[in-house]
Amino acid sequence: MFINEVQIKNFRLLKDVSLTFDKETTVIVGRNNSGKTSLTEIFRRFFSGKSPSFQLEDFSLDSLQGFKSALQAKLAEKSESDIRALIPTIDLTLLIDYSSDITDFGLLNEFIIDLDENSIKAKIRLSYQLIDGKIDAFFVVRIMFSICI
Repeated sequence: MFINEVQIKNFRLLKDVSLTFDKETTVIVGRNNSGKTSLTEIFRRFFSGKSPSFQLEDFSLDSLQGFKSALQAKLAEKSESDIRALIPTIDLTLLIDYSSDITDFGLLNEFIIDLDENSIKAKIRLSYQLIDGKIDAFFVVRIMFSICI
C-alpha cells in the first residue's frame, strides 16, 4: 500500500496543491520559498501523534480574506453556521492505493468502506478547523479608549 496522491489546501505557500507520488521513489525539489518545507511540515503536524497545532501564520495568505469575511459576518450577527462556512480550514487529503490481496489493512481498515470488492483506493481527509461552539471565543474583540487631557 502506498500514498498515490496528496492534496493540500490553505497551508502556508500551499494554497491549493496536488502532488502525485511514484510507487518507488519521489524526490521533491524546488527553489527557495516554493513550499518544500511546508509539504513536510504539514505531514509532521498531522501525524506527530499529538493534536495538531497551527497558528494564523500557517494559513495561506489568501485565507486571510476568509477570516475577515467571517469577522464581518460575526459583527453583523449572522448565524454560527454562516460564520463557520467563511472560516478557512487547513486540509490534507491522502489518496492511498492498496493491493486487494492484503488480509490485514491495519489503521487503513477504518477508511475502507467501499462495498465494491474491486476497489483498491482509499481517501483520507484531515482538516484543521474551529471546534463547534467556539465562534464567540474565536472572535474576541477588545476596544480600548484612552482619554488624553
